[in-house]
Amino acid sequence: MRVRLFVIVACSACLAIALTARFRAQGGPYLSPPRTVYDHVSPSGHPTIADIVLCRVAAPLMRSGATVAVLKPSEKPHYDTTHTNTAEGLLMHQNVVAPGTGTPDFIITVGEALDDARYQLVQKFPEGSLYSLRR
Repeated sequence: MRVRLFVIVACSACLAIALTARFRAQGGPYLSPPRTVYDHVSPSGHPTIADIVLCRVAAPLMRSGATVAVLKPSEKPHYDTTHTNTAEGLLMHQNVVAPGTGTPDFIITVGEALDDARYQLVQKFPEGSLYSLRR
């Protein structure tokens, strides 16, 4: 009976240590809700986290019905569709367009600055920037 109890306690302690190590490797926040569903996917972070955060903070700064493109300028001309697909789900009051199709009213850049004279910087965020078309 004592051996069985010892084995149960030892295994429980090992599992608790392994779980604690995994949580520590994934990083905080530990006791508060994460900003996105991807915050604890991997220790290095998921690339979509920046898209989600940018769309959430930029949405109130854009008028309803405006056309918006979300892109990473260095990927031109073969833009990653992940940015556009993420924006489609989060920017419900704006019309999300694929990069390179026309001239959108706003451009959200992920992690990089936009070098286009037709657009002016509206606001810079830690994850990227919001630009509007010059009128």
